[in-house]
Amino acid sequence: MAITAFISFPSTKGFTAKEYKWKGNLPLFAAEEVTLPGIIEGNEGVNHFIASLIKPDGKNDEDNSDNTFNSTFIKATAIENEFIIFMQTNNQPRQNEYYIVNSAGDTLFKRAYMSLKPATIYRDTLKLTAGAYNFVVKDSAGDGLEFWYNTEGGRGRVFLLTKNGQLLKSFDSDFGNEIFYSFYVDDKAVNKISGEPVMGLFPTMTLGKTTFDYFLGTSKDVDVQITTEDGKIVEEHKYISFKEGVMNYDLSYRPPQRYYFKVYIDGQLKFTKRIRVVNKL
Repeated sequence: MAITAFISFPSTKGFTAKEYKWKGNLPLFAAEEVTLPGIIEGNEGVNHFIASLIKPDGKNDEDNSDNTFNSTFIKATAIENEFIIFMQTNNQPRQNEYYIVNSAGDTLFKRAYMSLKPATIYRDTLKLTAGAYNFVVKDSAGDGLEFWYNTEGGRGRVFLLTKNGQLLKSFDSDFGNEIFYSFYVDDKAVNKISGEPVMGLFPTMTLGKTTFDYFLGTSKDVDVQITTEDGKIVEEHKYISFKEGVMNYDLSYRPPQRYYFKVYIDGQLKFTKRIRVVNKL
């Protein structure tokens, strides 16, 4: 049956209510997903979203007990208008694409499936006007840029950086099917720089070879120690005034057993990962 419904949706207390007219065919006891247009306003912190159905098909509803929906949300982060998408692909980049869309659903930037090269770093500098956007990364195989079982795939990384290369936002490489990150571009925004490095070690079950990646964007002294289970240091590597890099290590000369990979930054332990060296995978 064809009906027309009006939906009132103030995004949060203190903002002016909006109204959206929806028209379609909705059989008895059926459901329909409605996407409300425009940008949902919000304040910093927790916001309360309310949507109410008003006079379905122009009539008063005899039972309006289920005509209002309430939800809470945290306003998306605001960043400056110019930033960098940092993407380091893994060994299977044909499974990946990434793009930026605005609040109207228009794609403003895209690196599509089949366009990326293996084990390659891309730094895409974007300059956007004020507004709301979504950053999306897709993986067609559903195992992200890293998955413990897929050692042949290797490990990739994806970040958002300031125009000067400092870390704004990092994403877990083991993300499955999709990364979906909403943000605002605001002319008055001041970027919130991440003070913590992003580190990864892959694989952790190995015949001996493993790769460590590190990214911060500001200089720190980094000390990498590989120890036995009882704490004996078997290798130590020092990196002075280090910002970012990918380092390869080979423990194939060591007896098959468990080891611990430890990273100290300016003297403080910041990362620990167990490595299992085996005779056969």
